[in-house]
Amino acid sequence: MRVYLPCTVVDSSALADTMARTYTRISGMQSMSRPRHKVKELEALLAEAERRGWRVDKKAAYYRLRCPCGKHQTWVHLTPSNPRYEQEKRQKLQGTGCW
Repeated sequence: MRVYLPCTVVDSSALADTMARTYTRISGMQSMSRPRHKVKELEALLAEAERRGWRVDKKAAYYRLRCPCGKHQTWVHLTPSNPRYEQEKRQKLQGTGCW
């Protein structure tokens, strides 16, 4: 699909990428295409994963993180019961080699 702008023909995927980068620059935040996690420490973990190029998908009871190389994935639950969940999840991500 092509989007026609005055005097310019731009591919829609390139336009969407440019708009996302513009939004990021203007707002000072990452553009989010996912709902925020209710636990602020886990939201920070998800935001950091996105900055590092990991893909974050929201599922029913968890978020799925996939690394850029496609070999690693992990899940971040919505209601973890372990008080050290965030620390242990970070250690697991750092051990993948893609972090």
